[in-house]
Amino acid sequence: MAESAFYGGAIIPLPDYFGQNCTYFVNVDSFTFSCQTGVTLPDGQMGTYDPDQPSFGIETFWNATLTGSETDHDPTMPFYVGWSTGGMTVPFDDSIGSSGSAFCTPMQARYEFQIQKFNGLQTVSYTMTPTEPMLVATAYDETGEQPSAKALRVGAVALATRQLLLGALSVKTDPGGVYWSFNSTARAASFLSMGLGGILQFVWGNVIKGIEQTTANVTASMLNMDLGLHACIPKLSSSTPTNDQTYGHPMEYAFSLFSPSGRLVELTSAPARLRFSLWRLP
Repeated sequence: MAESAFYGGAIIPLPDYFGQNCTYFVNVDSFTFSCQTGVTLPDGQMGTYDPDQPSFGIETFWNATLTGSETDHDPTMPFYVGWSTGGMTVPFDDSIGSSGSAFCTPMQARYEFQIQKFNGLQTVSYTMTPTEPMLVATAYDETGEQPSAKALRVGAVALATRQLLLGALSVKTDPGGVYWSFNSTARAASFLSMGLGGILQFVWGNVIKGIEQTTANVTASMLNMDLGLHACIPKLSSSTPTNDQTYGHPMEYAFSLFSPSGRLVELTSAPARLRFSLWRLP
């Protein structure tokens, strides 16, 4: 699911809870990567290419590395990322694309999604607010306690998303030839354009915005998953029902996602405006 959101640069189709013409709002606790740009990268992060000696060295167009061991599977671990627009064109048009560096730290975040359905077509908008540092989700946290269910759920999705960004895209040049190396799924990122004009090139768009949108798309796409049941009892906003506003039977809405606490979901479906309070069942 994370790969689908990453490669497509969009949110997979979400449920039509009230038919093909409705609008509903979902608030959810999830994650994001808070990125500081313009940082100094670790030595060798972007290769050894020297423009004065173009026949030798490694030119790197993307490289994202963790600050610790990847085998730790620690969702709190930050990562460095460097990117460079370039390619095999000589001379290369430096006016296109972007190049830069960043230090990205996993954070908890609150998302407010608005999902609109019109004749089966889906439009999703959101606001995102970073809240707190990422919860520890290893075997035991810093207090010696087992991680919470929320820490495990958010941590698992953050790990899967971060893994898509790690790795390098580079080219090695020596007297024996030119050798391309692609060991990162960032090659398929929606904020990268490749192969312009039939020549292998890397033209990066707004990388930081692309990383942010990836976390939002993954979070929204997770709304399709049944990670637990909540009881949903609809209540009309109007105290006096009209002929076209009727109370429905209590329903179950499969939405726990990451937080075990209650969450408010508001759905708008003409002609009725409904508000649902979601509470976790024992």
